[in-house]
Amino acid sequence: MEPNVEEVIQDVISRFLLDIPPEDALIPERLFFHLEEAHWFYTDFFSDVSSSYPRLSLEMFAENVFKLYPWLCKERGTASFMSHKFCEYKQTVPVCGGILFSKDMTKVLMVKSMGSKNWVFPRGKIEKNEDEVQCAVREVFEETGFDASPYLTEHRVVLKESRRMTTYIVFCGIPENTIFCPRTRNEIAAVCWHSVLNIGKFDSRGYSPVKRILREVAQSSWYTDLAKAKDLLPREDALPSTVPIPAIPPASQFHFKTEEILRCFD
Repeated sequence: MEPNVEEVIQDVISRFLLDIPPEDALIPERLFFHLEEAHWFYTDFFSDVSSSYPRLSLEMFAENVFKLYPWLCKERGTASFMSHKFCEYKQTVPVCGGILFSKDMTKVLMVKSMGSKNWVFPRGKIEKNEDEVQCAVREVFEETGFDASPYLTEHRVVLKESRRMTTYIVFCGIPENTIFCPRTRNEIAAVCWHSVLNIGKFDSRGYSPVKRILREVAQSSWYTDLAKAKDLLPREDALPSTVPIPAIPPASQFHFKTEEILRCFD
């Protein structure tokens, strides 16, 4: 006999909330980060698997949790109020992502979320006690299944988006024959290489943020330096000894120049 909804929620909460740091339980925004993780787990492993468990929004899920554990919301407001404040707070949390270039710098790797028509770079909100590089590496791994850390460069693109900053860390020299397999459930619909020049020519509705970011890249002082290929190699200290280090491509293998990219985004 399968457990009922209340028993399932109790099990999920025991996994995600009962052992959280005391300071997180006192701050509604931090509490809801843990509730959101619990909600994702409930959705992925219960409501998406069996019709016995209803689909719940984060707010509805929180209401069910607070009925079982009223001390979690004591003197903090209703689930609706805290959910609203949490959504507002998330708009201010810094976001980090990764721009992954192919070996010859002619392609970038992008992902498409479930139910979305837009292609974007892997990215996500920075977590507690995490720096920008750690966040970018984690998000790339979660959304593509690829560990980009050996291909890390010192370059980054920082954009001001509404009320928050988004930082994209640049990774170069990724083999195009890499097999990508997202580690998140029901989040990423596709992972694909896209030609930099073609993106500039595409309709802006699905590529507007990407085009803006690549224009920033093309205008940066470090971009043309990458044509020297010094940053196209994975860092030797980050590679397993069994992985061969790719050869440095000659300058003739770079199929376009900075001016060509800029023309595409005019």
